[in-house]
Amino acid sequence: MSNNQGKMQGGSDTPVLKDRSAFRKLSRRNVLTALGATGVMMAAQSFGGASLLIESEASGSPPFVKYVSDIAELRALNGMQEGQAVAVMKTGRAGLFYFSSGNLSAKVAGDPQYGVYIAPNSDTSGASGAWIRQYGQAAAFNAKVNIAWFGAAGDGVTDDYPAIQGAVDFSLNVFFPEAPVQWRVSQSVVVRPLQQLEGECKWQDWNLSADTAKGVKGDPGVAPFTTLPAGTSYPSVPPASAQQRRGLTFYRMHVIGDHAPAVIHHYASNFTYRECCLRSSHAPTLPMRYSYRGTFDNNLIGASNYAGWVVQLYDNCNAIDFKGSNYVAGSSIGGAIDISKSQSITIQGGVHEVVGLPCYRIGGLSTQEAEHIQEVGNCHGIRIVGNYFERCALPISVGMAAYVFGVEIEGNFLSCYGNETAYIAGIELGSVNGWNVRNNSLIKGANNIPTVRFGYNPQATYRYAVAGTLKDNHVQRNDLSNGIDYEVAAGMNAGLLGYLFGSNYMDFTNTKDLTDGSPVTFKTYGRLHEWTSRVIDGTETTKIIDFDFVGPEGGMLEEVTVFLVDGAPDASMSVGYTGNSQYNANTAIASLTFIGERASVPISNQLILGGAGRLVIRHTAGTASGRYMVQIRYRK
Repeated sequence: MSNNQGKMQGGSDTPVLKDRSAFRKLSRRNVLTALGATGVMMAAQSFGGASLLIESEASGSPPFVKYVSDIAELRALNGMQEGQAVAVMKTGRAGLFYFSSGNLSAKVAGDPQYGVYIAPNSDTSGASGAWIRQYGQAAAFNAKVNIAWFGAAGDGVTDDYPAIQGAVDFSLNVFFPEAPVQWRVSQSVVVRPLQQLEGECKWQDWNLSADTAKGVKGDPGVAPFTTLPAGTSYPSVPPASAQQRRGLTFYRMHVIGDHAPAVIHHYASNFTYRECCLRSSHAPTLPMRYSYRGTFDNNLIGASNYAGWVVQLYDNCNAIDFKGSNYVAGSSIGGAIDISKSQSITIQGGVHEVVGLPCYRIGGLSTQEAEHIQEVGNCHGIRIVGNYFERCALPISVGMAAYVFGVEIEGNFLSCYGNETAYIAGIELGSVNGWNVRNNSLIKGANNIPTVRFGYNPQATYRYAVAGTLKDNHVQRNDLSNGIDYEVAAGMNAGLLGYLFGSNYMDFTNTKDLTDGSPVTFKTYGRLHEWTSRVIDGTETTKIIDFDFVGPEGGMLEEVTVFLVDGAPDASMSVGYTGNSQYNANTAIASLTFIGERASVPISNQLILGGAGRLVIRHTAGTASGRYMVQIRYRK
């Protein structure tokens, strides 16, 4: 029931009028009251355009406004005049519209979902005029639009993809109100450069395990959002530079992937994720490729039922900053953050929880595991500072598949509490050069598991951790008189390179070797040496060429390079140590891959074991003419 003033009774969305064909004299307050939240939003943004209500009120004369129930009824109106105002009352698409009699065909064509520009049925092209939603056009360029205006229902059943894609195509500034149930999409919404998506996410107040509603959710196998334009893909068909999605902002968005990521974020730089909740099941939540200069600020990013990594930063995801207490959580079969072939990554002040598995992995993606070879490579300049790790089997792993240059791990709290049976180590260091582990607090369960594990990476050019500092860390364990603090992988059979140990609250004497439990002696091979051989004729007599006395401390080979002088010799050469008849580099010159006149020699064993004797080159004569030189870089 309703009275003659059009006031709603009984909770109806649409007011019932005795004479709905007549224009009503309404004050601005009456209209905003009837429009509810939509009216409040319009008041906050200004009406723009002809400013019908404001001008009428200023003149002391109330405006003439017509009620209609929905967009279909608005389109069916006849006899429109310039500046005529109509209020659409139905929830979702409610709003104030005025009629413009100019040629608006281009605007109508650009808004196929009837969100802002709505042509009447009498001329659907808009050439004779159209209704224009008032939402702040005069206040700002690309003013914010609401996906509900474009027909999004949010009931969890209706396919909201056309409405959301229509809103995204219409404006760079798109608002996602909290859905009645869920915004369901059957296809990935393709965002544009400089796109700003804003929601009403309040993930800090949620019970994550219980809340499954309110956000944008893709159908099974559909990522709700993607930065890849139609016809492009990673890495087969990357978008042209002008098509790359730079300047993307997700603010307070709740996005859910089902057997698909929440957002596929490739080729999209200068981005920001702030106060969002991004979740997925059976898939990585945020796979990111070739996207640099970005910020994550106070987000929840989680995955469940997925044997992989929640956030993937691969292939030049450079200059990215995690700050403001991000919460990244994996399930019992997923890790938190995986970094490969990326530079200058800072992760600070966050909370990270993965039950029973590694949490951060840096330089750990192998060619066998990667989907594309472009994803695999060395990392540089990684900072992990002031984070909280909970229930992780291995909170931080560095350099176990690719080399990592420059890692800072400082001021973190690492705990495996409640997950002791799966615990591997607090920190694992593999092929990493220039590392600093200091001022961390670590809690481990059983004493027979290590605090710091020095790994061995036989696939990398540089196989061990080198040139590092381990200082001022605190370890809590059940019994200080018993346990393992440092563990060394079996492949590291002779020592470590260039470490500074100092003031760690750990029992250094309890360091054990993985294989037989015997004590490990840590050695320092710090000073770099370089030596270049004379010119060697490939056909000259087989011989050993001495070049340095190693001494009892031993040493470590870093690089062996062959330079062609002339011809194409097929001689063989080895670099090794006479004391144990072990050669670190064995190769036939003809088998090397030369870039210009230079070729790197694979090193099968970097360490030069201790004992009296000399480091030597062994030349084995070939039959083809040609000459070469050998350059050696080593530490001792």
